[in-house]
Amino acid sequence: MKQNKFDLVMDYIDANIQMNTEELKKGIYSLIGFNSNSFGNCFSVLTNDTLFHYISERRMYFAGKELQGNLEKPICDIALDYGYSDQSAFTRAMKAFYKCTPNDIRKGRSSIPNNRYCLNDFNNEYSDTRMNRIFKALENNERISSYNIELLIGLENASKEYGFDFDTCCQIADLAEKLEISPLRLVNQCFELVLEEETCNDGLSQEERVAIECGIESSEELKEVCKYFDCKYYDLDSFMVRAYREQICKQNA
Repeated sequence: MKQNKFDLVMDYIDANIQMNTEELKKGIYSLIGFNSNSFGNCFSVLTNDTLFHYISERRMYFAGKELQGNLEKPICDIALDYGYSDQSAFTRAMKAFYKCTPNDIRKGRSSIPNNRYCLNDFNNEYSDTRMNRIFKALENNERISSYNIELLIGLENASKEYGFDFDTCCQIADLAEKLEISPLRLVNQCFELVLEEETCNDGLSQEERVAIECGIESSEELKEVCKYFDCKYYDLDSFMVRAYREQICKQNA
């Protein structure tokens, strides 16, 4: 029996955890046939976590195993092997995630939990259409159309933006397919009829949108958070911003 898509990706992440994040993501998308955003969006809906954050946690977990299992290997070498620019960056990340240092792990004073996901963790937990459709798409052993996943994610985004329930979005999309017109276009037109003053273009850049969603207060803070975690702005989430602020407060105390 072939493995479902979700668990296939979880295995791929663990097996290639020393790759840099961008290469790892490219490998994931090549492996299962989803485009560059689809799997990440499905992952977030199911887990309430971001793919970037999960990869960072798995990287930390395997680095922790090596700290305990290879006592002769210098901490700085382990840091470099797992993609950190130096030992200081490795220590900062570990403090942000687990409030301990690599030395604490090595000496057995702390441990890192193995928080690996598998698709069965989410089986039969959800009754709404969105969750069931995403679960079934990931459970499917065959390559699926990226259009179908993009439609599902598009309906999810439209539902969040305009406040319509997801089942209503799906009913509109089903009608659009029968009429042989673009489902997302019809969904958006229906929303525009109800919300005449709603506009998709609020003048904000993608970077500004991410900053607002994460609760970042200025462009300077955005740059500092990205520098702290050695990541791009689109990989940030509110958890990382809170962790950054906690570390800054401790340093200034």
